Amino acid sequence: MSDTEKLKLNDEQRKYIRNAAMSVAGTVAMKGLMAAATQMITILSVTNKRSADPIGVKEITPTKDETVLDKKETAGSKNEAALAKDDVRGQQGAVEASDTEAQASKTDARAADGGASAMTSKAGAMDVATKAMKIN
Repeated sequence: MSDTEKLKLNDEQRKYIRNAAMSVAGTVAMKGLMAAATQMITILSVTNKRSADPIGVKEITPTKDETVLDKKETAGSKNEAALAKDDVRGQQGAVEASDTEAQASKTDARAADGGASAMTSKAGAMDVATKAMKIN
């Protein structure tokens, strides 16, 4: 028997080998596409973008760590939106010439509230308070 006679395959064996080869090729192609998509998403999500023109400056940063020793900021109009915001301060002081606050609804729940004031003055057109129990 020669070597070519030993390597002859029947139709069923050829079909099995073709299906296995197509499966391997499909898997390799899919992994290549996934790697390319992952790389593109990574590039887009960690790229900082800054554009400046006469209208203003627009800046996109996926993460931004900023340390400032002294900052002065003046704004004619300022809008800020945050999904989550944590604010931790050692000391905070505020001096305001005028403060206007309008709220359609306000809910305030506290486990403990302590405060001291030298003077508190409030004047309102209507002041309504309801308490279940008050101890003085």
